[in-house]
Amino acid sequence: MLVRECTEADRESLSVIYLESRINAFTWLDNSAFKAVDFDRDTADEKILVAEDEQGNLLGFVSIWMHDNFIHHLYVSPQTLRNGVGKALLTAATDLFVLPARLKCMKANRNALDFYASQGWRIESEAVDDHGAYYNMINW
Repeated sequence: MLVRECTEADRESLSVIYLESRINAFTWLDNSAFKAVDFDRDTADEKILVAEDEQGNLLGFVSIWMHDNFIHHLYVSPQTLRNGVGKALLTAATDLFVLPARLKCMKANRNALDFYASQGWRIESEAVDDHGAYYNMINW
């Protein structure tokens, strides 16, 4: 697996991964409004790293708001979950930061919370937005 910077040619595949992953992960939300085009809006002005397999197939991505050492999105294709893709993307992202790094994770997303905890992330605070309750998480 290779983690590299996103290119313009990656955007269509990443849009599909983003849509499929959100539908798969956010089961408590009404996902009828989710669209593939949301990817461009939701990652605007962010640094994006992608993971690809040996054949060049995209497996997932992480988008980063570098100014705040903040991981905004980390999504892995539902077909490749639990194969080290998320860990590789998370490691590559935090390697770019001056620690601490931060992210936000929905409280209802138990799989993601368990994953982040297994990678050393800790809950810093709680809050609520339009999508529900979430944790602000930190990694030193």
